[in-house]
Amino acid sequence: MAVPPGNSISTFAYIGSLPIQRVHSSVQWRQGPCFLIDEILTSQIIVAMYAAGPNYIGSFQAVCIDPLSDVFSPLFPEDRIIFGLHPASFFETTLSHFKKLYNKNDAKLIAKQLNMPTNESTVPIRILYNIAAPYSGPARTIGGVVIGYLGVRIFVPNPVSKTIEHIGGPNVMLGLIAMSNDIESFYASVKAFVCILKSNKQVQNELLRTRAYQILGYLFLKKRHLINSHILHLTCTLVGTIDTIRESIAITNPAAFEHILCEFEIWKGASVDIQKSLFDHLLDVFLTSDTQNLMMNQKLSQKINLMARLLNLLKDGSLHESTRLIIISLIRVLLVTYKNTNDIL
Repeated sequence: MAVPPGNSISTFAYIGSLPIQRVHSSVQWRQGPCFLIDEILTSQIIVAMYAAGPNYIGSFQAVCIDPLSDVFSPLFPEDRIIFGLHPASFFETTLSHFKKLYNKNDAKLIAKQLNMPTNESTVPIRILYNIAAPYSGPARTIGGVVIGYLGVRIFVPNPVSKTIEHIGGPNVMLGLIAMSNDIESFYASVKAFVCILKSNKQVQNELLRTRAYQILGYLFLKKRHLINSHILHLTCTLVGTIDTIRESIAITNPAAFEHILCEFEIWKGASVDIQKSLFDHLLDVFLTSDTQNLMMNQKLSQKINLMARLLNLLKDGSLHESTRLIIISLIRVLLVTYKNTNDIL
């Protein structure tokens, strides 16, 4: 279509049902992030967009592609984004005020869809901003007008693990663990803590910054009479030595390994079966054949002085003989495999 110079064509589109087709239905419409991108999206880009989640507010110009290295990069150039809506970005105005600030033709189109005069100055209209409007490239539309918004509740979806950041962070979860006074509540609070930690990088960084693993270890020490095999399993999951995704056993959380799993005062009060399970698991961790894990385990065992901890534990006369034998096997592995001269001395 040829457009005369200086002229423009006004167009509009619907997201959802046309007004003429609207009927009462039990289906609820929820408008999430919406983008119109003038770019061919690869499968890797689509996976990265999906991983950002429904709570992501942005235009994918700084997305964490590799969570392990914490690298952020754009998925596509910003000038390829033609249109973008997010429920968190909106404003309310009237048609008369809109006509004064923006294009009169747009005001006429909006008035036609809403069956309102363009000089209407009392009835509010709700407009979602086009979050791509300020980006480089050609001129873009101001946004989208919400039609039939009366009674509509606007909300921003957030996973629980993300919401925790705004209501106290990891201190809330530590408080739940501190307040637990029976096995069920202790297990539930520890499980919630582990789930949130595994799914939120910011919480992990905050725990390391505030050295909260030491606090968690102290709470475990005060609650050691509530420890059972399920708590041990959650602790190993927190440390990273139990992971169904990876085939090899690796310590991905050294701070939790040092202050909880290898804080043997916590596990002294546990049953013999739990103690045996703990040291059997540590034996499996240090018997790894993976070269990278061997080097990491060697550095970590020296850093936390694991040999001295095990030798001090052997002095405890309350240890069961079977547990003592496993500890001796673990000491043998540390001496033979990791060959730390300080441990020998």
